Amino acid sequence: MKAALKSLLDLNELDPPLIGLKISGQRPVKPYISWTDAERIISRTAVEYQPAFRFMLWSALDTARFVNLNCDSERIQAMKAQLRDQTKDWIKVWIPEGRKNCPPFGVFVPREIADFLPVLHQDGSPIRSKQSLHYQWRNARERAGFKINRFGQHNLRSVWKSEATRRKLDPLVRQYQLGHLVDPQNYERLQQDDDWVTGEFRTAWATKPLATQEELMQRDKAIDEVQKKLQEVEAIATSGSKAEIIKAVKEAREEIVGKWLSQTQTSSDDEWRAFSTPMQMARVFGARPTTPPPELKQLDKILRVLENRKSTALQVYKAQKRFEQIIGTSRQ
Repeated sequence: MKAALKSLLDLNELDPPLIGLKISGQRPVKPYISWTDAERIISRTAVEYQPAFRFMLWSALDTARFVNLNCDSERIQAMKAQLRDQTKDWIKVWIPEGRKNCPPFGVFVPREIADFLPVLHQDGSPIRSKQSLHYQWRNARERAGFKINRFGQHNLRSVWKSEATRRKLDPLVRQYQLGHLVDPQNYERLQQDDDWVTGEFRTAWATKPLATQEELMQRDKAIDEVQKKLQEVEAIATSGSKAEIIKAVKEAREEIVGKWLSQTQTSSDDEWRAFSTPMQMARVFGARPTTPPPELKQLDKILRVLENRKSTALQVYKAQKRFEQIIGTSRQ
């Protein structure tokens, strides 16, 4: 009988009462375990159980309330609905069964932690056995080198509270997260202000709010524009249109040259085309040509880029865009 009672107390992590039962011993003072220590123990549990323990660590839920939540499809769907809002960085999880005489409460977890639920076995069924969680934790704790008797996963609540205190999370929020009674007279209701509570978590854990819907739309628009430009660049590099661009640039160049020659002292267009620069033509014909149009020099530069085999697709793309600007300006 005594052995069975001790086993029951150990499973539920309860201290033996000192009155009414002849069980020797005093209520032990349990050691401090840091957040890093808890993560080290969790990493030594079976892979399928690790999300369960991490959720318990961040939410400060005990085993019974975690199991109830993990098997409650309605509450999990409510969490998924919050996750669809990309601006939410902390997700509120409603716990309808308060501790002892405490009312229902809500716990806040980061969105990446909330996305763990439901935690499933390899066969696809949700984890629902408190005993399995207990033995997974106990074995992992020993493998991690923590030889501590009666230090089960319920102590993750203590780890969370210690870390929250160290990070100076508001005491009201700490008590509310643990499911404790905040105010017996029910005058204190600030914990019902989700925006304020979320702000306290952000401050304590140094997290920044996610982008607003408008900012996300602007980001998506900018991404679409970049992708469109990249597609244009790829089209130039792969479709064989580079030769067509070169041909168009040369035709535009000849058109500009023709207009310019009509204003200078030369014999004919054919004679001009035999020379690469205006000064060579001037030395032969003894004429001093007028200053060539600036577009001509720019087109020559574009041609050098287009005809250079080492030019990248982006350089070709920029050259084409510059050519379109020159032609548009010269035809206005």
